Amino acid sequence: AVSQHDGAIIARWQVSEAIVIRWSAMGDGGSASAQNRDQVIK
Repeated sequence: AVSQHDGAIIARWQVSEAIVIRWSAMGDGGSASAQNRDQVIK
């Protein structure tokens, strides 16, 4: 079972991860780096 505290930590980490991905996608390469990331995920 996952406590609410652990769930909050996981949710916060996921949000931070999403922010980092969004910033890096807007950085050098832009859409190109986003496409590469999609290929890695798949």
